[in-house]
Amino acid sequence: MRTDVYALGGTLYELLTGFVPFQRESPAALISAHLIEPPPRPSAGNPALPPALDGVIARAMAKNPDDRFASCGELADAAIAALTGKPVVGDTAVLRRSRPPRARASGTSLTRKVLVGVAGAAVVAGVTAFAVLTAGDRGGSNAPMTAPAAQIGAVPGSPKAATVLRPWLDDVLAGDMSALIRKCWTQSPAEIPGMYGDVEQIVDAVRRPGILGRFGPYWQNETLQVSLRPSELRSVYGCPIVSDRSSNGLTEEKARYTVERYLSRVVGDPVNPADVEPDYPLLCNGTQPGTALSGVRRFEDKALTIRSSTGSVVAVNAPVSTADGATSTVDLTLEHAANGYCISRIERPG
Repeated sequence: MRTDVYALGGTLYELLTGFVPFQRESPAALISAHLIEPPPRPSAGNPALPPALDGVIARAMAKNPDDRFASCGELADAAIAALTGKPVVGDTAVLRRSRPPRARASGTSLTRKVLVGVAGAAVVAGVTAFAVLTAGDRGGSNAPMTAPAAQIGAVPGSPKAATVLRPWLDDVLAGDMSALIRKCWTQSPAEIPGMYGDVEQIVDAVRRPGILGRFGPYWQNETLQVSLRPSELRSVYGCPIVSDRSSNGLTEEKARYTVERYLSRVVGDPVNPADVEPDYPLLCNGTQPGTALSGVRRFEDKALTIRSSTGSVVAVNAPVSTADGATSTVDLTLEHAANGYCISRIERPG
């Protein structure tokens, strides 16, 4: 049934991202979201996921039942194909193994068929999620270091800094880039592999005494700096910025990602609830958002484009749409900030 497809799509989304598709404070608001809100994108909630899964979840949770997959097996085939990049021929293997012998549709046998079918769907969702969460490095691999860092240099005035940095450094030492991409969602997934690539240099930097600077604690050697945001000191898993000291490390990819994070906060519902924390400032000091985003319900994150760039100032064009389907664009101007970019202006062109 198409209702089962919708339910399996929601279950699959939660298994892949760790979040339920719609988080609301009341049952009425939750029902309303399921009825009218567009399905969330799993790749936004978990950057390690391939973008092809966004289309799978969008079709599985389509508001019109006729727009959904015809069966849970068809959904499973599409999910596996999105994960592997290869089409699945024939019935999904997991469902085929889980399918019971034919039985007459009466009483106990019908109930058993329903239960087994639900179990099979859950197995597919579980296997798919496991495949993503244990996937290899998508952005280049580093050989794991067997010798852990002896210590993390203490930061005067910030005794918690080394403790917060420890889980992140353990993941760096393990060489598990997919784990870093999943957990460090506050940074651009495309840049994390390069940012955390030189493990020995990172270990050398964090072993040195830390420094409490204007924008948070940091450690550095002759070549790079490892800096924590102030807000991450409240976290059990800090995701510091690792930057080359010879350059500001700013790229157009970071500008696009800053815009995507900001729009995910203010357009519709936040992709990740933690990203509404005020200690992750994305607007430049004194910037007023204005009314350029009034009425906007969606933005096309895959279509964000750089309109102009001078290195220290970047203009990003964002296609957006309102609740009634009307489309337009919004221009966002970004300027060089302490650890990346901040948004200094938001306006409708023309």
